[in-house]
Amino acid sequence: MSAAGAHTMRHDARALSPRAPVIETMKGKRVFDDGAHRVELYEFSNPHCAEMIIAWLPKEKILFEADMLDITYPDHVGQGGEDTAALLEKIQEIGLAVERIVPVHGQLGTIEHLRRAVLRDKANK
Repeated sequence: MSAAGAHTMRHDARALSPRAPVIETMKGKRVFDDGAHRVELYEFSNPHCAEMIIAWLPKEKILFEADMLDITYPDHVGQGGEDTAALLEKIQEIGLAVERIVPVHGQLGTIEHLRRAVLRDKANK
């Protein structure tokens, strides 16, 4: 189904109130807040990818990220790389009080896991 496609068997909200698809981009920061939940998106460049977005849920103190912290099985933190260090720097620069990190790949982590990965990288250089 394309973005302009329609649900014919079971109508969803878009089928009941059709409108043209909207594609949005962002630079810097974007906030979504419905009064009960807040999600902050931050864009930044790092050695892994020229354009990366992280999602921050301040109420839950959860950071969602992709490919910058690798935990292959619970509590096993590998050596970080330049991208891992860039993530920690970005968190500190923005001033986020991160407790949990949810990666696209791998296991859930904490800010302490991220710090350990960065320290392992520095120790091995």
